[in-house]
Parts: sequence; structure tokens; C-alpha cells
Amino acid sequence: MNNDELQRIILAAAAAFDVNPMDIVEGRKGSKSLMYARDVCAYLLAGKMPRGKIPNLLGRNSKYYYYGAIKKVRAKCLADHDFEMKVLNLAARLG
Repeated sequence: MNNDELQRIILAAAAAFDVNPMDIVEGRKGSKSLMYARDVCAYLLAGKMPRGKIPNLLGRNSKYYYYGAIKKVRAKCLADHDFEMKVLNLAARLG
């Protein structure tokens, strides 16, 4: 995955959740919107880069962050149709 694709994913998730893209990658704590934006980034990066690199990219220290993020996005998609549509639209747009 090249840097342009990576940047597109982060910027799209930040715009969809109305958060600052720098907050996503710097690992700052913040609102639920920021948490969901970061988790959706991890979800969208799945299969596009090695799992072990995703937590570091998104400002997380735990090597298990990736698995937790995927689990949270899937659970939130099942519970919230609007959230699911947001994730599906992002996935469709970004490939």
C-alpha cells in the first residue's frame, strides 16, 4: 500500500466522522467519533497492509488493537444501520 492510498483512507474516515485526521494517527484520546474513525481506519486497512503495522500507524501500542477494532466495527454495524452504511460507503469508495 502506498502513502497516497493510506492518506485517502485516513482523510475519508476523518471526514465521515467529522474529526481531525491528525488526531487519528497521533493516537489522541477524544470523543466516540474519534474512536470510531480510528477503528474504521483499521477496518479499512485490513488486508491492505500487515496487521502488525496498523496499530502503530493509528497511534496505538497494543498489538491486539487491530482485532479489537475489527470486532467493535462489526458489532457497531450490527447495532446501528447508519453506522453500517457509513462504513459500507467508505469501503466502496476506497476499494
